[in-house]
Order: sequence, then C-alpha cells, then structure tokens
Amino acid sequence: MADLRGVKWWVPALGLVVTATAVTAGFAHTIEHQIESQATVALHKASLDVVAVDASYRSLTLTGPPNYSGLATRAVWAVRLVTSVVYLSNVEPTPEPSATPTPTVTPQPTPTITLSPSPSPTTPAEAVEAVLPEPQSVTFAVDSAELDSASLQALDTVATVMIAALEIDPTLRLSIAGHTDSVLSADYNQTLSEKRAASVRDYLVSKGVPADALVAVGYGESRPIATNETEAGRAANRRVDLNILED
Repeated sequence: MADLRGVKWWVPALGLVVTATAVTAGFAHTIEHQIESQATVALHKASLDVVAVDASYRSLTLTGPPNYSGLATRAVWAVRLVTSVVYLSNVEPTPEPSATPTPTVTPQPTPTITLSPSPSPTTPAEAVEAVLPEPQSVTFAVDSAELDSASLQALDTVATVMIAALEIDPTLRLSIAGHTDSVLSADYNQTLSEKRAASVRDYLVSKGVPADALVAVGYGESRPIATNETEAGRAANRRVDLNILED
C-alpha cells in the first residue's frame, strides 16, 4: 500500500481538508481503545481486578501486586493484536529485619515481564486480518442461522477494526462465506449457508460497516473442514468464514 502521509482530500460537505495523517492517528486510537477494553475484560474474567491496564497502541502495561504478574500477563496475552506486555509491581517489598538501621529507599516500579512475539501490522488489511475469527469461532446450531453471544462478541471486534481500516483504505472488501454440514439435502443446505452468511453481513452492517464492503456467499455442504460422520465434525462445519478479498 502506498504511503499516504501528507496526502490531502477536499471534503465539500464539510468544507475541510482532511490529511491521511489524521485518519491514521484515528485508526491507531481505535485499535488502542479496543485492545485496552478487551484486556480489562480479560483481567476481570480472571478475577484480577486489582491489576490496572494501560494501552499504547498495541503494547500493554499492567500494574499490580508482584505475585499476579504471571496470571495477569497470560490473561491479557489472549487479546488479539497485542504485541507486547509489560508488568509493573505497585507494592514495595517487605524489608528484611536488620540490627543496624538502614536508609529508607523507595523502590521504583520495575518491569518483570516483557514479550514481543510479532511485528505490528503494516496495512489496514493486515490489521483486519489479525482480528478475524478462526473458522470455528462463528458457528451455528443445527438448521439455524442465528448468531450466538460468543459469535457476536467476535464480530464486534471485526466491525470496530474494519470501520477504522476503511477510513484509510476504502477499497477493502470482506468475504463472508456460509457453510453447513451434510445433513438434509444439498439444495436445502445451500439456502441455509446463504442465510448464515447474510446473518453475519447484516450484523456487521448494523454495527456501522458499509454494506458495499461486505461480500456474502453460501457454499452449502461443499467445503467441510471436518468429517460429517461425527457430531463434533458436523458442528465445526456449521460455520461462517471471514477473509479479506484479494485484488
């Protein structure tokens, strides 16, 4: 993708000149806010509310009791897009008994864990791809196109990042592919897969993603990712896959 810094657009309806630098800053702020919110939720679910979290783009700084460093770091490391985690202790260590008084020294917070496993995305498309759910994350009950709460949570993140990415690259398109297991007829399953894809598309549109940035298609039972001979395999095949469309 070309470097857009310094490029300007005239927006007649607003009478403003908008620079790519400003849009990029807004994109980074959106991702930073999303990461901090998800990290806070992850700490709450792990009963680690005593640990504070602060995000700087895709890096997290945690502050809390020293004995919680490992638990807290593992809890937030599951948040998508995070590239590094630093844990700071906010409790002074207990001094050892001493017969000779020693000057009191207030220790400064010291990072105990720093992880940096992967580089940051370099394009809006890569940022969206980083938050797309795994194939078995958006699944459905038998003969149903209704999204469950876990699927909605994953799609909320996709919508947030997709909206921000489109501000920088309006040409982005997201493929929404519906699938079924092999129960019932092929014709029926084709229609059901299209309904599942439409269900995801309609939800993303309700969250603010432009409809023309979404391409929904159904594949029926033709593209299984697991065997249809077991219930677990059939459940995996009742899904919707999301991918960035290549030019």
